[in-house]
Amino acid sequence: EKDKHPLELFSKENISAKLLSGLTGYVLKTGKSLLCNQDKFEQLILDKQIESLGAPCHLWLGVPITVHHSVVGVLVIQSYSEQVNFTEVDIELLGFVSHQISNIMERVQHQEQLEQALAQRTRELSVAYDKLKQEVNEKRRAELLQKSLFEIADLATSNIDTHTFYSELHRIISHLIPVSN
Repeated sequence: EKDKHPLELFSKENISAKLLSGLTGYVLKTGKSLLCNQDKFEQLILDKQIESLGAPCHLWLGVPITVHHSVVGVLVIQSYSEQVNFTEVDIELLGFVSHQISNIMERVQHQEQLEQALAQRTRELSVAYDKLKQEVNEKRRAELLQKSLFEIADLATSNIDTHTFYSELHRIISHLIPVSN
């Protein structure tokens, strides 16, 4: 309402540090709600806790958003009119909204973790399945090879003519590899 977008006011390289030096950054660092009037604002500047950023306001209210005991954001409302004041009820209401946002963020993170774990487990199972499939194919191939060797051994000891021997040998080998001629 009163200020331009932060990217229009500060360079991209310094924007994070600059915004962290204001009231929002103060709440991010302390992790505590802050209802700030002009006197409190000036005291924080004198104590070098914050820098003055943006247009001055009548009242500023910020409530931290915490996820897993870590402050990840701040909900902020500000009033530029002396007719609009914030009360303890407003602090509680904004705290409640912050808590709800925190719960949603935790659920989203938990859902993402579950999806990642599921994807990882699916990949692991797919690799195990491929490995098992390969082992089964190798075992079948070994059994077929062993069966063919026994048949060839039987064939070699049988009392048959040469033409039948080679014809049967060709049939046995055709089970192992393509032998069209």
